Amino acid sequence: FGGGLNHSSWVSEDGSIAAVAEETHTLPLYFVDLDDLTDMQVIGEFQEPLFEPDSNDNIVHNPFIKGNLCYVAYYHDGLQILDISDPADPVRVGYFDSDPDPTTYNGYLGAWGTYPYFPSDHVIVSDVKYGLHVLEVDQSLMAADWKDFQVSYWDTEKFSLHTEFQTTYAIER
Repeated sequence: FGGGLNHSSWVSEDGSIAAVAEETHTLPLYFVDLDDLTDMQVIGEFQEPLFEPDSNDNIVHNPFIKGNLCYVAYYHDGLQILDISDPADPVRVGYFDSDPDPTTYNGYLGAWGTYPYFPSDHVIVSDVKYGLHVLEVDQSLMAADWKDFQVSYWDTEKFSLHTEFQTTYAIER
């Protein structure tokens, strides 16, 4: 794919696509069409850093596909949750930054693993430095497209947050 090696991958429940992570700085998460195993093609990519918008040095680690969502441990960028209803155009619909330290994209700190298959629908994220996080993901909040999301850190205890989004469903009145 991008010149790295397949570090980890996960196949969708219906076997039609795979999410492929090469665990190499600067390489995206790939989505591969598996309909013809003799001619597999990359049909989509995701690489959008959260905290260093001008950098693509982030590292994708371990993806899992559950329904139309792909849960990905993304080291310095934490857990990324992608809507892959259209795997050619994956869209981030949620995230959790497990490492509150400033992002440098240097080394392998941050979200190392995730797991979204508990009967409780909780998702776990393991962070190399900060340990295990147990999350409740409210999928009803995922019916929106992020237009803009910016976090500015003032110091280790204060930050500002700017978000803009648009709903992707009709609201009945």
